Amino acid sequence: MDEIYTRFGIDAKDANGVIATRVYDIHKPLDLYYRLIGLELQDFTYYLDDMKLSVEKIKNEMLERDLDAFNFLLSNDYEYAHRIDIRYPYLLNNSVFISIYSLLEDVLYRFIEICKYRLKIEETLKENRKLPILTQYFNIIEKALNYKIPKNFKNDFSDYGKLRNCIVRKRGYITWMGESDKKLIKVVEDLSDKSISLSENGKSFILGEEACNYFILEIEKMFKLLCEVLIKEETKKRSLSSSSKRYIT
Repeated sequence: MDEIYTRFGIDAKDANGVIATRVYDIHKPLDLYYRLIGLELQDFTYYLDDMKLSVEKIKNEMLERDLDAFNFLLSNDYEYAHRIDIRYPYLLNNSVFISIYSLLEDVLYRFIEICKYRLKIEETLKENRKLPILTQYFNIIEKALNYKIPKNFKNDFSDYGKLRNCIVRKRGYITWMGESDKKLIKVVEDLSDKSISLSENGKSFILGEEACNYFILEIEKMFKLLCEVLIKEETKKRSLSSSSKRYIT
């Protein structure tokens, strides 16, 4: 049975094509994932698709009017063509990337609060402000769930955080005042398989067409895993609590 997750419930279609809508069950990992962050990640995915289609439509309309619209030497309005072809994708990818990263930080914090509530964790989970905020959140979640988050997630999100800071503080330039940030260059190289690359002059990095989609996919994988771990830990604690009560009785 196919299921479509929406803000109004989960639409399930049976073999006969009949659709029934059910409410979210936060004790099911996938339901919890969509309630927590999945629906918002879907919004970003659809937004990226729609904006790319809009830009492509404008480009096609320009080419219908002038086959040389994107030729620097022959175009009568190359300034606009350059804006559509280069600047719009750059602005779209960078702004969406920063928004996705903001969502990641926010939902990790909310996930910590959910863990504390559902696992009945009474002690205060202290943060270490000397560490990057994502590292702090991961440490707290690991302690709450008694679980080690896979290293590849922590490494990739640490790299994404460095790119985010570079965009916010230096507009993506890795060469600043004549000096190149070798650590950031290494980050770009490590994420080269995720549609991220150095610019032609090597002074900045570029988020390719699929960079934000790769970022979304990575977040999706991690939160689906964390939701499964949380529910398993919650079930285990509930089972131990029930056994303890029976023993006392």
